[in-house]
Amino acid sequence: MMIRSFATVITALALTGSTLVAQDTFWGVSSYGGQNNAGSIYTLTNAGVFTKKADLQLNDGNNVRSELTKGVDGFYYGVSFGGGYAGVGLLFRFDPATSAYTILAHMLPATGSNPDKGVMQASNGKLYGVCRFGGANGFGT
Repeated sequence: MMIRSFATVITALALTGSTLVAQDTFWGVSSYGGQNNAGSIYTLTNAGVFTKKADLQLNDGNNVRSELTKGVDGFYYGVSFGGGYAGVGLLFRFDPATSAYTILAHMLPATGSNPDKGVMQASNGKLYGVCRFGGANGFGT
């Protein structure tokens, strides 16, 4: 069953999963589309009501390939495959109450780059994830 079809102008290529936070509201992020063609953060209800929450920027995180993770603090966390200082991704936080987008860490080839899976939050509150490339041998961390 299709709930919503995406147009490039609004948000496109929703390769990522979505996170159910209420009985009928999903939070998601697209890989491309939006105002800057770098993706956007959005909500979608079971009734098909789509609301764009933020447009991503090319240098500040783009080409997100995984779902958002809702932290115990109420913020949403995600990683981008591109963008950041070295252009190889970053970790970001999104505040649903204020729509504030904050970069938490820039990926670097030496320590891990191009994350394409989401992060998970452990019981200690820390976020963990993996990178496809980078690290000591260039094969990920």
